[in-house]
Parts: sequence; structure tokens; C-alpha cells
Amino acid sequence: EKQELLHAINEFLDDSVVLPPGDWDRKHILPINEIMEMRQRRKARKGQNDGDGGGDGGGPGDDGGDDKDKGPPKRNPMQRTSVPFGGLIDDIKNRYPQFLSDFKDGLNSQCLAATIFIYFAALSGAIAFGGIMGTKTENDIGISE
Repeated sequence: EKQELLHAINEFLDDSVVLPPGDWDRKHILPINEIMEMRQRRKARKGQNDGDGGGDGGGPGDDGGDDKDKGPPKRNPMQRTSVPFGGLIDDIKNRYPQFLSDFKDGLNSQCLAATIFIYFAALSGAIAFGGIMGTKTENDIGISE
């Protein structure tokens, strides 16, 4: 009964065309017949995929995309290991192939700009707090004390 309701809602939403509120120029909106054609083509593709063994490409003619799923199951990261720092070592082993990409992403200009901004935002608070504390204690105590 719940599945039927969800299926009916999904069918309704698939057949609905929702436009956000605003003034829409008619020349920028697709005619309803083009929308219906696109919907029929989408349903036809969906029907073809469903006929090919479930639509997920996992049939006998699969190109090997699921081979990594057939390997050993992933370790639960919350499970304790018998080796000191075993979880850290496992994380590094699993993440190692992406390290170069991570460093390249970190050298992106937007990432560097955000890093510099956050650094100075944190530094300015420490400087202001140190200045206020220095005036209130007549320079008798510093931040590190």
C-alpha cells in the first residue's frame, strides 16, 4: 500500500511541469507538445533499460563495472583493530591513490584564497584579544601565560 502510494506520487511528478513563480516570457517556454515528446522519449529509454536486465547494466553483458564490489567487503571504520594506529593505517592505504588529486585541488586559486582568508580571520581575533588583554592587565600578562 505504501509502495503503491509512492509509485503514484512518482508517476504524478513525472507527468508534472513545475515552473517557479515569476514572469515568464512565452517564447522561452517549450511548447507542451515538445514537452510531451521529450517525456515519451524518456519513458521509451526507461522501458528499453528495464528490458536489458533491470536497467542497471548488471546483466550478463556487463562491462565489468561491478568488479570492485565483488572484492573483499570494506572494513567498518568504527571497528577496533588489533594493531596500534591500525585504523589510521587503513585509512591512509585506502586514500593513497587520491592524495595527488587532493593536493592539486588544494592548490586551486579559490582554495588558496579561502585558506588565506580564514588564516587572517583567525589571526585578527588573536591579535585583538591580545591587545585588549594587554591594556586590561597593564602588560603584566601575555596570551601564552
